[in-house]
Amino acid sequence: MSDILPILDDITSGNRTDNEISQSVHSLAVSGFGKAGLLELMEETLYKMTSKGLKIDSFTGNIL
Repeated sequence: MSDILPILDDITSGNRTDNEISQSVHSLAVSGFGKAGLLELMEETLYKMTSKGLKIDSFTGNIL
């Protein structure tokens, strides 16, 4: 599952996506990691999300 983080970075890097898409992709990754019990990857994804200036929305917050 840790192979997902580089893919996530690639999908959401630079001008390739807007914030709404980046927000959705990160939220889905957080959800998937949480369901799989991969709390460390979930935490890392949340950190990356906030470091990119993305807000934690209600969907993501409810996962936590």
